[in-house]
Amino acid sequence: MSALRQASATCGADTGPRRIGHYDLQTTEEWASVLELAYKWQFDAVCELAADKLAQVASLVDQVVLGRKYGLEKMLLSARVRLCEREEHISLEEGRRLGLDECIIIGEVRQKARTNLFAVAAMKFDEWDIRMLQKAFGSLGS
Repeated sequence: MSALRQASATCGADTGPRRIGHYDLQTTEEWASVLELAYKWQFDAVCELAADKLAQVASLVDQVVLGRKYGLEKMLLSARVRLCEREEHISLEEGRRLGLDECIIIGEVRQKARTNLFAVAAMKFDEWDIRMLQKAFGSLGS
């Protein structure tokens, strides 16, 4: 047995992933913790990984909140677009988490979309619509 293997067995050290590219983390809370530490320590590649995983597991509201907090513009824009496109209204709990300004702008964008000022094709935003959405959210600073 190699010295490294023996030391690992003695210490009970099995701290790394079993396979490269395989992660046991599955929840929003777990990936948000990874993102927080990666952001704090400026591990950009890990921030990108966490953002990609959060886009798969986190709610749209979680994505907006985390995107704003950690400057994840791609995730923030994608979540905002999807919140504006969805048919379901913003719930009271979601509104509390998003904040008043965010909710007002989402409501304004959704209203414009529904009155055919943009996003006329089945509430799917195209490139022009997304630019208009970015402009609407510009006042929030992120």
